[in-house]
Amino acid sequence: MRFSTTITNPNIIGNPLDGILDKIEAAGFDAVDFPGEPDIYPLDTSKEVLASHSNKLPVAEVTACINPTRCLMNPDEKARHKAVDYVKYCINAASELGVKLTHACFITTSELLQQTPPAILERAALDSLKTLARHAKDAGVRLMLEPLFSSDNTIVKTASKAVALFSKALGMDVETFMHGQRDFGLLLDIFHMHNEEADLLRAIQDHAAITMHVHVADHARSLDFTRVDSSFVRSAVAALRDTGYAGYISFESFHPSVSFDVLGSALRTIKQY
Repeated sequence: MRFSTTITNPNIIGNPLDGILDKIEAAGFDAVDFPGEPDIYPLDTSKEVLASHSNKLPVAEVTACINPTRCLMNPDEKARHKAVDYVKYCINAASELGVKLTHACFITTSELLQQTPPAILERAALDSLKTLARHAKDAGVRLMLEPLFSSDNTIVKTASKAVALFSKALGMDVETFMHGQRDFGLLLDIFHMHNEEADLLRAIQDHAAITMHVHVADHARSLDFTRVDSSFVRSAVAALRDTGYAGYISFESFHPSVSFDVLGSALRTIKQY
């Protein structure tokens, strides 16, 4: 298993990139997920810093930092196109960094989700996916779709729903999407899946062929994998290993307890699984 970490936790993001990478490398990680936040880490200046660490700490994925202000299913065309342009930036960054991997997801406000008919939200989501898929293909970047969970106010909460929506956007049947192409896939999040999938382990097994990246956090969305109620993480990691998953498992936690020491401790724990 190979392990990466996002650096989007509020305790980490915004600190000098070189220092962050030094500490992640010292903690024993195999890679880092570079955040698509050009106002915080401009690509032009970040490239040199990332390159100086690339032998020991390559970039695993460009993290698309999507929130309700970057809503890819917004019925308002102007707002939606702004969100699409943001993910296009992440695609371009992935291409320029040579990592060739980024993702999209659907998150909005509770008000918009409750007040908009599902068919309209899905139509907007499909429009965004079609545009982004074309852009990613032209850029030579693999685009993933990440299922979220209910409190993210999303229309894509399970891996099967992600497959259904993505394949529809691409004009493919599900079988072709699952087994007949390698340009598009899923970013699975073990924390999200634990909350939304009827059978977490079965969902991992069923979607192994198109799983390109994996996020992980514990039951409380922190990184204490020793908790009894976080035993699902151990089971999920074992299931990924059984499927022959060769990508990265990436830590993603927004919990205020996260620090570089916590990251290192969590990595030592999960490596024992």
